[in-house]
Amino acid sequence: MKDPLFALEPLARLRRRDPRVAFVHCGDALDGDLAEEFRRRAAGEPWIRSLRALPFRRMASAYAGASVVLNTSRSEGYANVLPEAMLAGRPILAAAVPSNAEAIRDGRTGLLYAPGDGEAFLRAAARLLRDGALRRRLGAAARREARGRFSPAAEARAVAEAYGGVPG
Repeated sequence: MKDPLFALEPLARLRRRDPRVAFVHCGDALDGDLAEEFRRRAAGEPWIRSLRALPFRRMASAYAGASVVLNTSRSEGYANVLPEAMLAGRPILAAAVPSNAEAIRDGRTGLLYAPGDGEAFLRAAARLLRDGALRRRLGAAARREARGRFSPAAEARAVAEAYGGVPG
């Protein structure tokens, strides 16, 4: 289950200490009660924005503008945001659900926290905020790893193997 609002409270606490903190939700439009709750929490908070879904051609510039990419899902299948952010050289802060933990090497290509643990999320976010060298190191390692693990050829092999082997 996606949980885009999870980060707002810990990030608000962090923003009180450092005004550089901003949250930009980028993705499918939020529905119903979730959209209303997002609007309520974002009201009067210029550091919270929603860009909705962006066309593919604009994603590279969106990643370039991000210091850290978040994935706060409490359960989700494989999310395209992970290899995209990694290929863009951005560190990821994500819930340690199986699909995220499979893609992200904790402490090497990003940071993982226990799903729903706001304090662990806050500690990791604060660490990334104050340590630019860590962000650069994680982002560079993520890009190197993604070029091998998530290249078109590697993705095609993985899909072929999942459906019964590589055609010969």
